[in-house]
Amino acid sequence: MKLSFNLSDAGFPPENILTKATLTFENGAVTLIHLDTKVIVPGITNDRFNELVEDAKLNCPISKLLNTTITLNAVLE
Repeated sequence: MKLSFNLSDAGFPPENILTKATLTFENGAVTLIHLDTKVIVPGITNDRFNELVEDAKLNCPISKLLNTTITLNAVLE
């Protein structure tokens, strides 16, 4: 949701965002979340896309709440 907000706020509303989350559980706790995201957004450069993705990863309120390691692979299609 944070990525969708970032893209729209920057003037690049996404046509589609598809995200798959893989969670790792150890001793009854989530220790890692890996996100694979594919995004269709017209008119954006790879550099700008990557900036907005990184900001979303660092500033997502849900990610902060979970307080766990989150990795992300985002692809602009």
